[in-house]
Amino acid sequence: YTKKVRINGKIACMAVLVVCGMDENGHRDIIAAEPMA
Repeated sequence: YTKKVRINGKIACMAVLVVCGMDENGHRDIIAAEPMA
């Protein structure tokens, strides 16, 4: 997954690791999001 981020005032595309899970009602929740530098 890539996301546009601002680094030192400049826009750059960065890969982001997103970990999702499901709760007991079947709704998706984001557990963690980490930038991959």
